[in-house]
Amino acid sequence: NIKRTLIQVIVKRIYIQHNGDRYVETDRLDQKMQKLDVDVVEMNSGKGVIIDSGTTDTYLHASIAEQFKLAWDTATEGRWKFSNDRSIELDGEQLLRLPTILIQMAAYGEFALPNEKTSGLAGEEFDPNSPQDIILAIPASNYMEYAAPQAGVGQGKGTYTPRIYFTEKQGSVIGANAMQGHNVLFDRENGRVGFAES
Repeated sequence: NIKRTLIQVIVKRIYIQHNGDRYVETDRLDQKMQKLDVDVVEMNSGKGVIIDSGTTDTYLHASIAEQFKLAWDTATEGRWKFSNDRSIELDGEQLLRLPTILIQMAAYGEFALPNEKTSGLAGEEFDPNSPQDIILAIPASNYMEYAAPQAGVGQGKGTYTPRIYFTEKQGSVIGANAMQGHNVLFDRENGRVGFAES
């Protein structure tokens, strides 16, 4: 019997990282990223932003929908349009080159940063004002849902549909697809959650 877990977090920023990547390396300055103009108050309003192990997909605040689509279009050089209503044909290599979505969440408190770079933390290079913040990397292999190739689709290609939606009027829901590739610890007793890239 698996128990559904909900934990509230504070989302500070969202980025689109070009050319994909399975993990986030915030000290690599050659990674091109676009920062979305997130209204922190709106994003965290109402129920807030919840990490929900019982929700399959991710639902972000409606206020960032258009700028996300424009950033995604820039990152893919216009080859593919972001649409929840239409699938796109991709092979495995193209899928891995799609943008990675980075969500910056406020750390629970201040703590000493390790001497070496720790994957999943903002670090001094990424955000010198909040180096302890958590960066959740969501690669395209997690947010694009695969469907078997259809007749007429090129060899080695399948169709993919994005499973990140921009429908929330208050708060957001970070679902199970964003948690893939991470070890997630839900500390229900203290209302905290921890992420480590697996």
